[in-house]
Amino acid sequence: MKVTVRNLVLLLSVFTMCFTSGAELDYDVTNRSKKALKSENPWFFAQVWNENFTGLTNGATSDTGATAWTSTITQGTFEVQNGLMFFQGVNGGSNATWVSQDIDISNYTDINISYLVGDALDAEKETSDYVRGFYVLDNGSRVQFAEVTDDVPTPIVQSINGLNGSVLRIEIDFRVSYGNETYTIDDILVEGTSAGDTQSPTAPTLSSTGQTDTTADLSWSGATDNVGVTGYKVFKDSGLEATLGNVTTYSATGLTASTTYQFTVKALDAAGNESADSNSVTVTTNSGSGSGGASVWAESGSVASYDGEVAVGTTAVPTGYKMAIDGKLITEEVRVELSDTWPDYVFSEGYNLLSLKELEQYIKEKGHLPNVPSAKEIEASGIVLGEINKILLEKIEELMLYIIQQEQRITTLENK
Repeated sequence: MKVTVRNLVLLLSVFTMCFTSGAELDYDVTNRSKKALKSENPWFFAQVWNENFTGLTNGATSDTGATAWTSTITQGTFEVQNGLMFFQGVNGGSNATWVSQDIDISNYTDINISYLVGDALDAEKETSDYVRGFYVLDNGSRVQFAEVTDDVPTPIVQSINGLNGSVLRIEIDFRVSYGNETYTIDDILVEGTSAGDTQSPTAPTLSSTGQTDTTADLSWSGATDNVGVTGYKVFKDSGLEATLGNVTTYSATGLTASTTYQFTVKALDAAGNESADSNSVTVTTNSGSGSGGASVWAESGSVASYDGEVAVGTTAVPTGYKMAIDGKLITEEVRVELSDTWPDYVFSEGYNLLSLKELEQYIKEKGHLPNVPSAKEIEASGIVLGEINKILLEKIEELMLYIIQQEQRITTLENK
């Protein structure tokens, strides 16, 4: 089939419209993509631990922090490459082992382990070549639960379900016989069902931080929980005033001037357990004559200003932000000013533009374009408006370079 510039532009335009409108590109020649691994997994409950090698630099052989792991190899290459853990041996045979940190599973039951095994090169393997999965529960024996041998033309899922214990470690062994043979692993996932939590948080310590004639400002600290404090309830004169997220301040509004109120707070956890009442704090609002309390807003001419965070429809503003709105916002125009470089660098000499073949391979492995956040990252962190528009322009400018390359190749062929 002859590919014309017109056909290429039409194809790329359709792809661009799908991406910018929020449609998901389900590029899945394996029928078991990362997305399928999680959505189709019949044992999916709650994520306990996950390493997908995203964000690690090429050449990394270990990781630290919440998803720590180590690796060892006899000969060859065993390192992170383009978001995968890549193993390539040498002639004469090579072995390698990937080992997770000790994972706390004490608050979960029916643990499921799963991961993807792939084959970066299409070399024919020996029957003695393999990728084997092991688990170690509570520092006990090493138990094999999965094995892949021979070639892996498309990535496949390896998993086991129904494990129970307090501490889990995952170990994955590799073996190849020759230097042109490889394996990859990705998306090592531990899931489980919550084992239940019946322990209540400790009571917080409450204090008053100020008041006006119609408001009372409260602050608290000191609440702890065996799993984690997730929220608070504020009571006014023994009645429920508000149920909050994991914040440590609250402003009671709509109060009556020159009136005394009693406030207490309870801490909550994810299982619904409540702490005992905090200490009781007495607040007497100021008189309505204007002698006490000042507005937090300052006014200069027609401009009202406030040096702090503003919450609309909610009572909390995430750290690092000035305003949070729980609801819809309508405006005629939004202007975003970026301090970062606008992506005209794509047209600079020496820009590293992937070949279409490399781009195709990346999409097969990752399920999204290079430098574009994955669906999982968007779900967890949302979209930064200025940054996503910068990324979209980068992709559009790269598309223009591909079109120019195709036009040059077609012109060369027509002139022969």
